[in-house]
Amino acid sequence: MLKASREGYIPEYYQEAAAGNEADTVTVTAPEEKTAIHFTLDQASAITGIITAEATGAPIANAWVAVYEASQPGDKRRAVAGHARSDQLGIYTLSVPPGRYRVSAEAYGYAAEWFDNATAMDLATPVAVSAGMHSPVDFALTAWGSLSGHVLDAVTGAPIAGAAIRVYNEEKNIGRQRYFQTVSLDDGFYVFTGLPSGRYVVEAQAEGYVREYWQEADSLRQADLVTMESGHSVTGIDFTLGAGAALQGQVTDADNDQPIADAVIEVQSVRGRIRTRGLTNEEGRYLISGLPPGAYLVSAVIAGYVPQWFDSVASRREAKQIVLASSQMADGIDFKLGKIEPLPVSLSGLVIDDSTKLPLPGAHIMAMPVSSRGRIRKAITGEDGAYVLRGLPPAKYLLLIHAAGYKAEFYDDARTWKEAKPIEVVTGQEITGVDIGLCPQPIGAYQLAGRVLDQSGSAIEGALIVLQSGEEVVAASVTSEDGSYTVQGLPADSYVVSASVAGYESAPTLSTSLVLSSTLNVYGLTLMTSAGTTEAAKPVVQPERFALEQNHPNPFNPSTQIHFTLAQPGMVLLTVYDMLGREVKQLVNGSLAAGKHSVQWDGSNERGEKAASGVYFYRLQAFGHTHSFTQLRRMLLIK
Repeated sequence: MLKASREGYIPEYYQEAAAGNEADTVTVTAPEEKTAIHFTLDQASAITGIITAEATGAPIANAWVAVYEASQPGDKRRAVAGHARSDQLGIYTLSVPPGRYRVSAEAYGYAAEWFDNATAMDLATPVAVSAGMHSPVDFALTAWGSLSGHVLDAVTGAPIAGAAIRVYNEEKNIGRQRYFQTVSLDDGFYVFTGLPSGRYVVEAQAEGYVREYWQEADSLRQADLVTMESGHSVTGIDFTLGAGAALQGQVTDADNDQPIADAVIEVQSVRGRIRTRGLTNEEGRYLISGLPPGAYLVSAVIAGYVPQWFDSVASRREAKQIVLASSQMADGIDFKLGKIEPLPVSLSGLVIDDSTKLPLPGAHIMAMPVSSRGRIRKAITGEDGAYVLRGLPPAKYLLLIHAAGYKAEFYDDARTWKEAKPIEVVTGQEITGVDIGLCPQPIGAYQLAGRVLDQSGSAIEGALIVLQSGEEVVAASVTSEDGSYTVQGLPADSYVVSASVAGYESAPTLSTSLVLSSTLNVYGLTLMTSAGTTEAAKPVVQPERFALEQNHPNPFNPSTQIHFTLAQPGMVLLTVYDMLGREVKQLVNGSLAAGKHSVQWDGSNERGEKAASGVYFYRLQAFGHTHSFTQLRRMLLIK
């Protein structure tokens, strides 16, 4: 039985049959050759056309064509009628029933377009398709715009080769790339030959130099956005990079002084806003450069050894600060790591990259008892992605897994502890094959930082912080021992931020909404856990007014909680000042949703130094879409 079919035509069985049970059978016996097996296909109703480049007229292969049913005015439905790809000649055909349709086309390197030369579906010209007819719908797509400039040394003016230039689109378009990267040439010149329309954050970074945002900005907050339009070129986006501070040292085995290769060195600013990593070489040595001046904490971790913070301490809170001046080199930041005690293996497995299925080195695994907030046991994956948890007491455990650049999760692929799959450890029994796949996080320019605390104000380690945009989980991170979290590399978007803490119930204070855009990060976002009992859910009531409450406790030492209420979503600034009106620390700087919020001040300034005893003021500035609000209150720090 033979059948012939082609897009835009009615399929036919041999001979002139519409269905298989009506077809004639063709019998072929070797070496016989059958000829004159002809088909005559009737034309079906379809949309067809050719897609070309507007500037050159050249056909565009592999362009994506989407056809939607033309809804009535005011109808929000967007029923998809079908999709097609253009061939090497730019030609496409899509069979559709008779009716009215709206058609769009897009291709990599070109701006999306609706027929006929429209920028949005509501502006598109409807296409009428009649029975047995092909309706022609051609597109001439406009190429994306280009962006170029130079990267130079701020002191000498010499060109910097090999600098990484990254651009991040502020606009969110479904299915469209938002992050692009290139490198500068020997003469310092760089160019992006194709960028979609939108507003961009542009940054440049080179080895040994401090990252810079355009234009001449050392922070995202001070950056200027660059506007791109399809078919247009933007030039002169130049950078002059200044030399950064650096630190170096060696990692060795505490037992035999032998160098340890491939240890992960993490450098983070005291406030957690800057985080960077490096690896030790075969001699156990490392160099981390391009750091802005400031105070830093350094740690070293590798599978099989006990993690360590400088200077020879086990936790972040005990770590010694390394204060770096501009262009300063700090030497001798060394680590002597002790091997993990060879206890019996309780649980082991593999962590892989879900997108590539390759092993993921440097991933962290936390094992938490289900029944209580007991001691958290930890492991890190080696170069082969394998991990081992040793000496776990008999109990049921939840696993929490996180790695830089990936979405953290509870085992197995869960975003809350109640959805997680517990693993029961029994004395004398080794559990193997507990494998985990982590999804890469999208890349963006923004950062969110804060803390998770319980109702007494104590830090919560091992809380899973999840950022969602609509139904999509964009990023997820984990709190450290001091309850702090930092989520880096977030695309501009509106997010719902939530925290899940094993053993604690969900609560409104464990979820909030915010916006990351317009070069404004959000810092100091504190999420509070509820008691460990379940309460009936209550409807959320929208507050009617703005309010700034008195801090509690007051007087305080060492930290205090500040609660405030927003009647409208918008930009929020919460700042601490001393008696002379000098700014001590910004606790919040970013967009927040309407509702109740809480922030902790730990009594430190912007450099992480503890403030002196005395009277301080905190001021809330909120800018809603119709109203603004400012209020100042006083608090007392006693030591």
